[in-house]
Amino acid sequence: KHLVAPEKADLSDEEMAKYINDVEKRRRRFYEHYTGYRKGIAENYDLCIKTDKVGIDGAVKLILSALEA
Repeated sequence: KHLVAPEKADLSDEEMAKYINDVEKRRRRFYEHYTGYRKGIAENYDLCIKTDKVGIDGAVKLILSALEA
């Protein structure tokens, strides 16, 4: 089982999924309210990296390269 905060440890899988979805909705609304941008749209970010394509080491190299530029 995954590590969770003690106050959430007694939630069923269904309750945990609902809790996670609720938290994600609040995060999205917060981001969109304070930035004026839609969350998750690549054009709204300065740097997007598909870590599933380049891996963690590749991501580190890309970030360092972007910082140097």
